[in-house]
Amino acid sequence: MAVHSPDFYYIDPSKTASQTIQVVLREYYSAEPVKPPIMGWVPNKEQAIIVSVRNPYSRVVSLWWATCCRGGTFYRWEKYCDGILSMITWLRDRKWLLMADAAVLSCSPWNSNLCYTMTEWCCGLKPDYLIHQETIDEDFHKLPFSCGWPATLPKINVKLDTEERKPIEEYLTPDVIQAINEWCHDDFEQFGYTMRRS
Repeated sequence: MAVHSPDFYYIDPSKTASQTIQVVLREYYSAEPVKPPIMGWVPNKEQAIIVSVRNPYSRVVSLWWATCCRGGTFYRWEKYCDGILSMITWLRDRKWLLMADAAVLSCSPWNSNLCYTMTEWCCGLKPDYLIHQETIDEDFHKLPFSCGWPATLPKINVKLDTEERKPIEEYLTPDVIQAINEWCHDDFEQFGYTMRRS
């Protein structure tokens, strides 16, 4: 998941509100779809590298919810699950679930993105600009090529699941926090988010 133009290469890790930025870049800034670094694409040296990021704790909760709770058949993980996986079980087993039978997982290599941290999405590329989900409008309009359009970013692919999903904090048990700290250690360090003690 990425788009680019002669001026920039935008990487959008799963669950970072990145579809909003993709749509805006394609509609207003002539960006075109291209493979992300995790699929072997290498940007030109002239292109500024832009990456969407999100607090690792809320991102991981969103990944788990999308795969295990919000109509989990979308990713077809139910083949390996006896009911809904607890978050701590999912954190420990997610890679095995994906590797067990890749052909079943919607027959799509994109499902493997559910096992990548944001740092892994970048494949060693150093971002020139970050768009934090928490300050998405402000960060977008600070990009050097932004001409101020659109004035307010649209809400694209927003999942209205808050009635079913509890507040994120309720899922962050000490075991879950520790597991996220271990898995996303580089994300905290590279993108400036604060790691909690479990």
